Amino acid sequence: MAKYCQKCGSSMSDNAAFCTNCGASFQANGSSDGVPNGANSGSGRQAPPNGTPNMRPVNQQPTYGNANGRPVVNQQPTYGNANGRPVVNQQPYGAQGGRGGYQQQPYGAPVQTMQAPRPQQKKSFPLVPVIAGGAGLVVLIIVLIILLSGGQSSPKAAFNKYASATKAMNYSKAADVDYSCNFNATKTKKEYVAEEKDAEKKIKETMPDYYKTTKEALKNAKYSVTNIIKLSKEEIEEKRADLARYGYTKTDKIKDIRKIEYTHTYQGSTTPGTCYAIKVGGKWYIYD
Repeated sequence: MAKYCQKCGSSMSDNAAFCTNCGASFQANGSSDGVPNGANSGSGRQAPPNGTPNMRPVNQQPTYGNANGRPVVNQQPTYGNANGRPVVNQQPYGAQGGRGGYQQQPYGAPVQTMQAPRPQQKKSFPLVPVIAGGAGLVVLIIVLIILLSGGQSSPKAAFNKYASATKAMNYSKAADVDYSCNFNATKTKKEYVAEEKDAEKKIKETMPDYYKTTKEALKNAKYSVTNIIKLSKEEIEEKRADLARYGYTKTDKIKDIRKIEYTHTYQGSTTPGTCYAIKVGGKWYIYD
């Protein structure tokens, strides 16, 4: 005849000394820790313990973690509950209402990596255009200084400017590269230009035909440099002394002197000519 464990209600054999489910011990008469004495359902089966359902538990699994020792069927493990009771619909850490803010992903789901925001790069000031623009401005200023202050960077450039101004009867441009106009102790460049313009005006008034013919002939004239000869130190010293004797200033600033040989074509006739290019303070002037 089968008997039941008074503690957990599991069905046991008649001669069992211990419950195979919960481990409770049985007394020899089967009443202590087992089925109570005199408890018989009258149906040929021994009645279950007091307080337990009148049915046999089928395939009941061992339970764990119950404080009062009562069986708990299909109990799922729970976490984070202080009294050991099951928590229904427990939210993962960081879900709405919890702490944090990290949304927990199901086990096995692809991991989404969080990328840190890229730091904004500071806008750098474009230095290259500024440097290039500054260099261009410096070059322009130097060119303007050279043009406004007179003189040229080479003997041939000074000669070409002087010849071009002479052909155009532009006395101001001619005076810029004329040594006599820039370093004459008795007459300034402004006075020289004024005298030349007065002379042109008189010729134009008194000899209009001659003035017109001369102006047209000068426009068609040609000046060509054939040779540039560098003077020796002795020749430069001699020329410097002559210029000082003639009343020119800054003769001690003369760095170099070149002799320019050229041809002049005027009204169909070509004649050779010579002049000097004198370097003063890094600029070249024509002395004719």
